[in-house]
Amino acid sequence: MKVVQERQKQMKHQQMVSGMSFVSYWCGQFVIDLLVALFTCLLLVAIVHIYNVKGFLGEAEPPFIVSILLFLISVLPLTYVLSFLFDSPNKAQGSLAALYILLGLMFAIVTFVLMNINSDTVSANNVLKYFFRASPPYCLAYSLIFIFSKSASGASSFFQNESYWNYNLIGKNLVAMAVNAILYFSFLLLIEYMSAFPTLMTKLGFNIDIPKEVELFFFL
Repeated sequence: MKVVQERQKQMKHQQMVSGMSFVSYWCGQFVIDLLVALFTCLLLVAIVHIYNVKGFLGEAEPPFIVSILLFLISVLPLTYVLSFLFDSPNKAQGSLAALYILLGLMFAIVTFVLMNINSDTVSANNVLKYFFRASPPYCLAYSLIFIFSKSASGASSFFQNESYWNYNLIGKNLVAMAVNAILYFSFLLLIEYMSAFPTLMTKLGFNIDIPKEVELFFFL
């Protein structure tokens, strides 16, 4: 991961000492990573068209694209926050990839299983989903499953007459990803401000090594 590598080689520290603030650094990092990720998003949409994946075409295409975009916007700040837990780029990349698969696919499967057992599990599922929505991968997986199911099931679907944007279908997940983006980025900046107290941050498990000169550049 680039952010871990920059911290490991103290490239980030050099930028801080040269006068860049933490806010400017992370905003710039976010914009660059988002632009790179958008290329992957466009490639994914192109593949859907090339292979004619009807579940994500037609009326399903706009919510499909919006879900991916909101996922990118929300998962990047989360990745930055979690990157402080690692001191090796390779370890960070492998661990976060496995974690996101767990938080996405596995939680979505649990949700759909609990929805189809009995009334007790449905009630438990309704509570669990509020916690699961703190995970952008879960929100994306859940949204894509609903989008594809609605599009592919045809008139037999019980939510066929509902809009893709219905709050009870994918709307909650879209809102959750938007909120997550703000919360995780705010938490990221909070971590940086707290870096002025390295002893506290080390006890919390974060890998930081902030020079004293950097403390002068917390603000824009």
